[in-house]
Amino acid sequence: MVSKSNLCTKSYLIFVTLGTTNYCFDRLLKELDMCLMQRRNNDCTIVQVNNTLYQFQSKRVKIYKSLSIKKLINLMRRSDKIISHGGYGTFYMLYKYARHMPLFIARLQSYSEHVDNHQAFFLEKLRKHNPKKLAKYFLVEDEIGKHISEYLNEKSKENTLNNFFFNFTNRKELLRTISKFISKT
Repeated sequence: MVSKSNLCTKSYLIFVTLGTTNYCFDRLLKELDMCLMQRRNNDCTIVQVNNTLYQFQSKRVKIYKSLSIKKLINLMRRSDKIISHGGYGTFYMLYKYARHMPLFIARLQSYSEHVDNHQAFFLEKLRKHNPKKLAKYFLVEDEIGKHISEYLNEKSKENTLNNFFFNFTNRKELLRTISKFISKT
């Protein structure tokens, strides 16, 4: 079991999970690094990223290429802040296991972060089918630094995704929308 105390000396834990794709998401890592350096505190940040060339300047960052499902779930449960890519599988796991509201950021094709913009499409749909107060947690914009900084600086909020997703009505609409997108590609 991965506990906060085994990972870092400070109890405030930021977890970043970027999935298992071979595409880099260095745009997010660079902005995160700048935000962490500006915070000037002893946060412990754990980053799970399959592929990156980015070298963090922030000293309190631990990078893992991959984590077992058990460790991943444990980190999701224990983290004070979670930043994630917009992948469906990771979204589902965070919906189910995260204690605090995560920040989702879409990988964009224009930055060669993925083969297409399916993550932006997915997060935009989630943004539209939720209360406006949750829209800020689903980013599809190019400029993400300001949003990451605001997210890290706000008080951690309870994960309320289970109130809005995967109930029968929302699930049918979401599956219909995703199927429509897949049939167009």
